[in-house]
Amino acid sequence: MKALEEGGVIQRYVALLNPRAIGFNVTVLVQVSLDRQVAERFQFFEQAVMERPEVLECDVTTGPSDFVMRVVVQDVAAYERFQREFLSRIEGVASTNSSFALKQVKYRTEFPLPDSAAPGRGTAARPRRPAARRRPVAARARRAGSAAAKK
Repeated sequence: MKALEEGGVIQRYVALLNPRAIGFNVTVLVQVSLDRQVAERFQFFEQAVMERPEVLECDVTTGPSDFVMRVVVQDVAAYERFQREFLSRIEGVASTNSSFALKQVKYRTEFPLPDSAAPGRGTAARPRRPAARRRPVAARARRAGSAAAKK
């Protein structure tokens, strides 16, 4: 562990909290587009969101938006205030698109490490292959029947 800390692999230690247990009942995924894609606009936006604790994650992205953020708030009214009083007032923000998460299907904080990252290991882990999918018996029978009909 000490070597991983000194090597910069371990950045910090945290406790993972249940957001609902501490009053954060709403997660919003927010796409943000800037009016101009220039360094000054990106820097200004990045600096602004760094100061907001409800913004848990913010990534610069490719595609139709410039940023994607994960925001947690107590309720929809709190998000409306965040949008109206903060996000819409950031210079350079041209548009936002907010999607409210209905259910969290998967949330992981562990990275899939190759065996070589573990102390004393020298070989990389092979990715697991998904189990082979088989068609239902009825689908195989229909396919076999249509193949015989073509002959």
